[in-house]
Amino acid sequence: MAVGDLLHFDEAAYINKIARPWYPDEVLYDNIHRKRRQTASSGFAIGAGVALAPVTAGVSLASSAYGARTLDIAKRKLGLLEWEWGRRGYAPLPEHFMRDRVLPMAVTGVVSAATLGFDMGLGAAGANVAAQAGVHGMGQVLHGAGHGIAANGIVPQITAGLEKGVEEATHYAMSGAAFHTHGFYNPPPPYQAIGEAAGVEAVKEGIRYGAGRAGLAGQEYVAKRWY
Repeated sequence: MAVGDLLHFDEAAYINKIARPWYPDEVLYDNIHRKRRQTASSGFAIGAGVALAPVTAGVSLASSAYGARTLDIAKRKLGLLEWEWGRRGYAPLPEHFMRDRVLPMAVTGVVSAATLGFDMGLGAAGANVAAQAGVHGMGQVLHGAGHGIAANGIVPQITAGLEKGVEEATHYAMSGAAFHTHGFYNPPPPYQAIGEAAGVEAVKEGIRYGAGRAGLAGQEYVAKRWY
């Protein structure tokens, strides 16, 4: 779903988009079923995010919030698509329970399970880096000094930390090796820790996005074989 739709869905523009002759019948047919699958997967993602909140320290609730917005837009689009289908004189399309309900929920469940370990491992590592730097260096951050950090050295410190965070998080994701965390009495310089935490978060979100797109592609491949 387009980012613009998530921020503001223009129903009038969408109605014009799906009207004849710009929207062929076969495209309309496919999109109705695709939106049905999207509502099923978004609904499942909301439930999974809430259920996993205690395990992920509430981080999964962000997925639930995103899923709720996606579900709302998908339902609105589905209603407009089905209205346009009826306006063209066709009978309502039958519900394909396995393809349009069970399949997307199964794929969403598999993707959620596959990314949960990375979310927990990388999330804990990033939080550990940030927490240690905060305990030992918040005063240094506020004063722009300490650990050899001068005001003109803030950007290089953040950049170095970002590179390190991406490197270690990527290594963890690819090899499953233990993530290197700083000893409590040997924390990274505060600004470097900010970069490291950002790097870890970037890799984590990249993995989640990539897994989600791969799951969606596989889901649509299988669904098309069921037509």
